[in-house]
Amino acid sequence: MRALFQMGASDSASLIDAPDAATLGFHRGLFYHDREGHIETFRPYAQPGNDWIEASEASLKSRQARTPASS
Repeated sequence: MRALFQMGASDSASLIDAPDAATLGFHRGLFYHDREGHIETFRPYAQPGNDWIEASEASLKSRQARTPASS
């Protein structure tokens, strides 16, 4: 498995046998699974959705309520 970001076509071709990383813009990456030969484009720093944020907040509050207060 490899993760690539914007780079030259020859560097990309030497890493994943395809020049695809040369066409990436800012804030994009490629995930390459070598066993399957699968290439997937992703946003590595995408902001999580509101559902995820709300679920994380509820989980943290639940954890905090179960943890005894330190003396």
